[in-house]
Amino acid sequence: MRRFARTASATRTPRAAIGPYLRGVRAAPCILAVSLLACGAPEARPDPPRPGVVRLTLDASDGLSGLTTDGEGVHWVVPERARTLYAIAPDGTRLHRLVGLPEEVDAEAITWLGGRRFAIGTESPVADRTSDRIVIVEVEGQETRVIEEIDMPYAELGARPDDNDGIEGICLADGELLVAIEHAYQENGARVAVLARRALDGGPWRASRVRLTSPIGKLSGLACRCTSRGVEVLALERGLRGEEWAGRVVRIPLDGPEPLAAELVVDLAPHLPDHPNPEGLTFDGDDLLIVVDNHYGVATGPSELLRLARAARPAGACPPAAGRVTARAWP
Repeated sequence: MRRFARTASATRTPRAAIGPYLRGVRAAPCILAVSLLACGAPEARPDPPRPGVVRLTLDASDGLSGLTTDGEGVHWVVPERARTLYAIAPDGTRLHRLVGLPEEVDAEAITWLGGRRFAIGTESPVADRTSDRIVIVEVEGQETRVIEEIDMPYAELGARPDDNDGIEGICLADGELLVAIEHAYQENGARVAVLARRALDGGPWRASRVRLTSPIGKLSGLACRCTSRGVEVLALERGLRGEEWAGRVVRIPLDGPEPLAAELVVDLAPHLPDHPNPEGLTFDGDDLLIVVDNHYGVATGPSELLRLARAARPAGACPPAAGRVTARAWP
């Protein structure tokens, strides 16, 4: 994510589960926001809710970025700079130290691959770089270790990065890795971004162009799953230009003509007047969860988790995939 100013915040270890709070808001009929700033310390209480909004707290070192869900329904969150993964389940929150991620990169996106493995998308502050890295990591007890690195070459994709403007979203759809590139540009009067694609087990990269729904939008998160209508790919589209702000969930039809025309699912602007920074997206049943990093520009607020009730299509059976079973955060 391109940052205009960075602000440090204190690091504390979460002390109690937030899972009960997540269960408590799952059936709500409207958009809910769950703030993660204190991870539910025993003395903490939710702020008095506005209509449709609930806020809790969790300490995060420098903002949370990527979000994914494993086969047990555990939500995994990766911060940009703190070398830690948060595993959030109904009965507790657990931290796993992230070992082997190069110090010079930011972790921006995460997706569950099956078993105990995840893919993490990164970006770097080098403006003229030719590629960014995707790292494959594996959970080993209290640690998560890098076991493989995959280069994503920009020239082959017809894309270009910028300073802290690279991989922003990643997900696995029917054996194919989809990668959202943050840089967006104008093409024939439309705002367009690049979606990189490659088989998880190897092969060449290819690119799909995505026509966005906002004149200032950029892709900032991805989530994929099988539904009764086939593979559903949802993306976060966010933008900030002066006082103008865009925050949306869009659907990307992979089988459509190029450029793929993003379809609006939810416009977040009427629900989020404080204009937060949505960074990661995942499914929770037929709800959507969005992680928000409020360390951008002059903002220094806490990271948040937003719940969008019944915003996803009903899940369907995925084709069998070798090894795509529970990650088992709790041995």
